[in-house]
Amino acid sequence: MARPELLTGVERANAKGDYNNKVVIGTGTAVLQYQVNNEGFNDVPNTSVSASTGVDIALPSCRIKAVLTGDAQVWLVKSK
Repeated sequence: MARPELLTGVERANAKGDYNNKVVIGTGTAVLQYQVNNEGFNDVPNTSVSASTGVDIALPSCRIKAVLTGDAQVWLVKSK
């Protein structure tokens, strides 16, 4: 099972499915990015935030990474 916390700039393989993206921020920003077929990374819609939040997202089979500033932390957990 993949580690649920995403570290800034660290890519990982991600299976297709529905996920909950939890973000905790005191100061800073967070955005998730995904890549399909080595075509470059794009922002995952609705994941660019500057305050703590949680959002449900659907992802294709892809590579994923977080771009974090400040003290932002991101967890990506497969929905049940």
